[in-house]
Amino acid sequence: TSILQQHDPLHLHEYHKRMGNPTVQKGLDAIASSLNYISGKISNALEIQLQLETLLAEKAGIARENSVHARENRFLWEVVEYHQHTMQDVVYLDEGIEEVTEVSRVMAKPEPIATTAPFHGAAS
Repeated sequence: TSILQQHDPLHLHEYHKRMGNPTVQKGLDAIASSLNYISGKISNALEIQLQLETLLAEKAGIARENSVHARENRFLWEVVEYHQHTMQDVVYLDEGIEEVTEVSRVMAKPEPIATTAPFHGAAS
């Protein structure tokens, strides 16, 4: 029936009569209950979707922070390795300097001057 026919008093009376029918009312109640159930599920799904989107945004932020920390960590490891290599070179250099210093000390000691008779020329 169209909307115009429903406003006809005869059809309107028939409509109310059907609505009073317990079977029709029970069916309408079941439909309303199903719609409420579906509405609740949609609401829950939307809430879950929002939570997932929030978690994904947090995950992306944490991934960015992790990337920054990983770069900083690599840089610090490079600094540590550089320091270890330079300190190793310094140790080798120190060892070399100590040896040179010891050699220098030995060479730098004044040697005793021999006291011999002065050379007077050729003997006759």
